[in-house]
Amino acid sequence: MVVSHGRHLGVHAEQHRDAVDQAEQIGGLGTWEWTPDTGELWWSENLFRMFGLAPGEIAPSAEYVVARTVPEDRQKAEQALTAVLAGEFGDQLLEYRIVCPDGALRAHRVVVVVIDRTPRRIVGSVQDVTGPTASGSSAGGTSRGLRCVGQLDLAHPGGRAFVGEPRCSDGI
Repeated sequence: MVVSHGRHLGVHAEQHRDAVDQAEQIGGLGTWEWTPDTGELWWSENLFRMFGLAPGEIAPSAEYVVARTVPEDRQKAEQALTAVLAGEFGDQLLEYRIVCPDGALRAHRVVVVVIDRTPRRIVGSVQDVTGPTASGSSAGGTSRGLRCVGQLDLAHPGGRAFVGEPRCSDGI
């Protein structure tokens, strides 16, 4: 069987996307890329899951994130968004809590990096830090890492499908 170089690269790109998705699920991470000047916002599949959504279920937007943010954290989320758009948000963490469509409360920690100034291209990483934070303490109170344990579905082709929510405990 002969595989063309282009097809070979396509297979590797798909495998890479699968591996990144698995790593994000295991680590409780999601990633995004935003070009505010065009309004284009891309979310990784796991970021959708972190918002309690199926991948691709909605067209992601900054407005959606703010709308899902709990009222107590909404002002700081809006201020961070304004700062990002003004180019004044750098090397800072934003922590906020959201309410998923099913009513679950999740805590997220966001790192933002401005890649290009013109046109603006902003990327970020979101970590699910739900734990003591979601039960009522402020999102700013989780400075320690979380240890997450998940289960791999070995019956899945390649044995790499992550099933269920990771179970997390405070500290590493």
